[in-house]
Amino acid sequence: MTQEEKKNTEAAAPEAQEPAEQNAGTMAATALPRNQNEAQDKAQPEAKAEGAPDEKPEEKAGEKPAEKPRRRRRPLTLVAGGMLVVLCAAMGLRWEADQRVFERAVESATPDTAVRITVETGDSARRVMERLREAGLQVKDFDMRLAARLVKDHKLSSIHTGTYEFKPDLTPAGILETLARGPIVDQSLRIPDGAPVWEVLAIFRNATALKQTAASMPEAELRRALGIDAGSLEGWFAPDTYHYTSGSADLAVMKQAVAKQKALLAKAWESRSEAARVKTPYEALTLASIIEKETGLATDRHLVSSVFNNRLSIGMPLQTDPTVIYGLGEKFSGNITRKDLQTPTPYNTYVIPALPPTPIAAPTWASIEAAVNPANTRFLYFVSKGDGSSHFSQSLAEHNRAVRQFILNRPKTQKKAKPKEPQPTKETARSITPV
Repeated sequence: MTQEEKKNTEAAAPEAQEPAEQNAGTMAATALPRNQNEAQDKAQPEAKAEGAPDEKPEEKAGEKPAEKPRRRRRPLTLVAGGMLVVLCAAMGLRWEADQRVFERAVESATPDTAVRITVETGDSARRVMERLREAGLQVKDFDMRLAARLVKDHKLSSIHTGTYEFKPDLTPAGILETLARGPIVDQSLRIPDGAPVWEVLAIFRNATALKQTAASMPEAELRRALGIDAGSLEGWFAPDTYHYTSGSADLAVMKQAVAKQKALLAKAWESRSEAARVKTPYEALTLASIIEKETGLATDRHLVSSVFNNRLSIGMPLQTDPTVIYGLGEKFSGNITRKDLQTPTPYNTYVIPALPPTPIAAPTWASIEAAVNPANTRFLYFVSKGDGSSHFSQSLAEHNRAVRQFILNRPKTQKKAKPKEPQPTKETARSITPV
C-alpha cells in the first residue's frame, strides 16, 4: 500500500465507526423504555419520600432510629367464626336447659299416681327436695337449681307449710309452679255461731288433721300466742268455716279466726252510732255475745240491741238469762230457776247493774254490728214468742201481758219442747230468750 492509500484508509476509519455508533445508539434506544420503567419504579418511592409533606427530619447522630409502625392484622374472618361458634354453643346450652326444665318429666316411682308431701315449719328448699325424693319423685338438685333460674316468680324461698300435691309427669318447672301455688286445701273445721270458748277449743282438739300445738296450752299462754290482750279467750274466735291442709298447726288456724274477729270488731267500732252505750270495743264484743245468744232471728238483733243499750243508758240491770247460765257453768241443770237468778256470780246480770266482765260466746258479724248500731226505740223489755222471734215492750205492764200471752198460755206441745220460763216480777223484770 502506498503512503497515499494508507492515509485514505485511516481517514475512512472514523467514518466507518460513526454508523456503528449510530447502530449501537439505536439498539440502546430500543431497550431504553424497559430500563427507564425499571428506573422509574425504583426512583418512584424515593421521589414520594422526598416530596411527602410528613417527611420526618433526619435522625440526629447517636439517636436510635424510630421503628417503622407495624401493620395491624385484622383477622375478621377468624373473629366472626369464633363468635358464631360461641353463639351456637350458647344456643345449644339454652336448648338443653329448656329441655331439662320445661320438657322432660321428672321420673316417679308411681308414674300414674299423684304424689303428696307435707312441708313443715322450718323446712329449707333442700329439705323440700329431699321430701320429694322420699315420696318417689327423682328430682335432681342441678335441674331444680336450673329451674329456679329460668322460672320467673318461683317463690322457692318462701314455701308455705302444708300439704302439696304433685300430679304425674311434672317437669322441674311444674314442680316449682306447684310449690308457688301453695298447699292444697283438703280439710276444714266450723266454729258455730255463738259457741263458747270451751266448745271452740274442743273443736280444735278433735281436728285430727291438725298438728296439735296450742289447744292444750294454758289459757294465759295461748292468749299471748294469739295476741289477745283481754283477760279471756271468750268471744275472740269468729264463727266461720276455716280451710286448711293436713298437717297444719292448730295455732295457725286459730290465728285466722282471731284475726277475723279483730277485723270485724274494728270495722264495727269505726261505724258505731251515737246511740251505742258501750264505751270500748271490748264492751261491744261482750254485748254482741249477749245479743248472739238472745236472738233467734237476724231481723231482731238491732231491736234486742236497743233494749240493752237503753238499759245501760239508765243504769238498769240487763237481766238476761244467757249470762246467768254462763256464770253457773257446770252447775246449770238445763232449766233456769228463780234460785239461779238470785245466785250471785260475776256474770249474773240480774245482780250486777252492768255488762259481765267478758263475752259469753263467739258473736257473729251481725251481732257485733247490731251492738254498736241499735235501733232507735224506747224498748226496755222483750220476750220470746216461741217461734224464734220476740215481742218488745216499753213498759213492765206491757211486758207482763206479753209473758202471759207467749209463755204461760203457750200450748202444752210447745211446753214439752221448751222448758217453761219463770214469770218475771216487778222487782226482777227480765228478757226471756229461746233455749
